[in-house]
Amino acid sequence: ELYGTKGSMIVPDPNMFGGSVFICKKLGSSWSEYKTNKMPLGKINIRTQSSRANESPTNANYRGVGLAEMAYCIENKKKHRCSAELSVHVLDLIQSSMQSAKSNNPINQVKFLKLLDNENYIFIDTRNPDEFAKKHIKKSINIGLNGSFAISAGNLIKTNKKIVLICKKGREKESIIRLSRVGFDNIIGYLDSSIDKSFDDKYLSYIPQINSLEVSDKSEFQILDVRTKSEYDNSHLSGSMNLPLYDINKNYKKLDRGTKYLVHCQTGYRSMIASSILRNYDFDVVEIKDGLQGFIKSNSKELITY
Repeated sequence: ELYGTKGSMIVPDPNMFGGSVFICKKLGSSWSEYKTNKMPLGKINIRTQSSRANESPTNANYRGVGLAEMAYCIENKKKHRCSAELSVHVLDLIQSSMQSAKSNNPINQVKFLKLLDNENYIFIDTRNPDEFAKKHIKKSINIGLNGSFAISAGNLIKTNKKIVLICKKGREKESIIRLSRVGFDNIIGYLDSSIDKSFDDKYLSYIPQINSLEVSDKSEFQILDVRTKSEYDNSHLSGSMNLPLYDINKNYKKLDRGTKYLVHCQTGYRSMIASSILRNYDFDVVEIKDGLQGFIKSNSKELITY
């Protein structure tokens, strides 16, 4: 699986040319399949190892196409794709990922607290939304690993920022690798201890959560839908306003700090990211943890406008 700022891609065996490619272009959308068997370099032309001699070929192998394309371009004075420049670029990406993964730089509490006062650092908490909601370090942003982690980080944070991670024990390396794949090569390290035991309460915060059945008791709140505009236009809670997650950093000033907000998305992943960002901008937020999906499942469809 390949992660990018605009989506994720699942490719078949990279040693061959055939097989379907699956692409997910935005949060909350399903994977789209793109078959390659009708493409010039996807047409089946070889047998797999397990095939018998009289069976039809079952894969695609056109390994000479790079050399053929290079020869054609040189002859016709065009720029060929198989270049030293591209090779160096690929090697640079691989090396950056490996270096980030090997950095393994734990940060103790004393150093961490010094960095916390520095505005040049971004603190990403990669634990799941419920853990973050119960207790987290102030100024941190929750982007959980169990979701569209790399896509969200890439769209919300500039890749040249200095990153400090707060992770569940054992998932530090995964957090670093997945960030480095989308260009974050300035990861300073990760907190080496649990926030439950090592931090004074003055450094900690929480985000209240409710489920969809409790919304009727929160009439003094404005409902804030952080899904994409197309999702919102398709269906949304009556009386809600839309501020897509990826637009929050540039449009948060459109919100009123005197207003209390019930924040939701489709399932609860994006809404906690949004809630953590808004809390850092000093907004009063409560997260609807089961999202619009919760209203649909609980048969509260009369609250939804289509």
